[in-house]
Amino acid sequence: MVSEKNILVVLIFVIGAMLFLSLVPRFTGYTVSEKNGEASATLSDVLAGEPTKGKLQIEVTTDTLSYGKVIATGEAASWISFIAEKYAFIPDVETEIPFYVTVPQGTAEGTYEAKVALLSEDLGGDGSIIQDSIISYIPITITVTQEEKTGSIDIDSFTVYTTEENEEKVYYQVELSNDGNRGKEEDITIEIYDSKGAILSTETLSSKFLAYEEKSLVASFSQNLGQGKYYARMIIGDQTRSTSFSVVPEGSLKQKGELLSVAVDVQEDNLILISAYFKNTGESPIDATLDGTVFQNEEKVETFSTDSEVILPDQYEIFTYTYSELLSGAYTLDAEINSGNFVLAQEEEKFYSTDAVSLDSNVLVIFGLVMLLLLVSHYMLSRRKE
Repeated sequence: MVSEKNILVVLIFVIGAMLFLSLVPRFTGYTVSEKNGEASATLSDVLAGEPTKGKLQIEVTTDTLSYGKVIATGEAASWISFIAEKYAFIPDVETEIPFYVTVPQGTAEGTYEAKVALLSEDLGGDGSIIQDSIISYIPITITVTQEEKTGSIDIDSFTVYTTEENEEKVYYQVELSNDGNRGKEEDITIEIYDSKGAILSTETLSSKFLAYEEKSLVASFSQNLGQGKYYARMIIGDQTRSTSFSVVPEGSLKQKGELLSVAVDVQEDNLILISAYFKNTGESPIDATLDGTVFQNEEKVETFSTDSEVILPDQYEIFTYTYSELLSGAYTLDAEINSGNFVLAQEEEKFYSTDAVSLDSNVLVIFGLVMLLLLVSHYMLSRRKE
């Protein structure tokens, strides 16, 4: 005979499990992580009429690729605009959300406030069940001045990546920042030297910077270099930064990667959004594409290849592809990340039309716990009547 004490233990366990699941982002969406709970942005000495760039760094508590929207609110909301309406949030990685501020001409000097509302957005099939819920308000403080602050373009970091001698390009990354409150345009020159100090090539490009803009440039220069060690110098105005790099034998650098997530969102108006979250775990930059085929009953219904993206070592990329199709029934997506002739990662994902019956495993778990709770409660009530 089952004792009432054991029944109470089971009941407490079921209630505890349901409370736990209600707090787990995988089951209920996501929230801003604790260390980002005080996230904010401050723009000082902003000139009226001068486009100024700022950014938010946000990390959310999610264990899968998630999406969110941002909306500006408050007295200075009309001054703020975003590059995109929707942003992707990667597990354990801070997402940078850049924004532009344009203070109207004639605005008096002083401090103005705005807030950015961060809304979670369900991406079908990823386990989230919260749609367009405000999960955080992030304050933005803007101090307006009439005084121009003269600044320069600073080279914060400069890296040239090791490459193989058969490659046509050598990739580099440079972090730049404008510390002035007016926009400006500067020439960027990169010089390549051999180990003896002889200059081998010079390339110059031009780039525009908004007030206070921080810019990360990933670019390349053509190479016809043999194996060995080389040096590179970057020049912007009176700023210089030097580094070294190597050209190694063909096949020396491992090309590999990990496809961390593939999601398919069946949206309104028969739009299908495919997202793939990929990490370059190899030793060199790669030029990669997302290639995929959608099947229904082994028949191809859609084939695609995205534009290529340069992904640096230990960096992430989110590939997206959208197409329109009147869906009916079940489908299978075969997705691959390719770099040249190499298949770096592949994954299969099933999805369904909105009228198809498809119960997510998370929903099934919660439903099972609810049914168990009801059965236990019914059993206890029956015993008390006896």
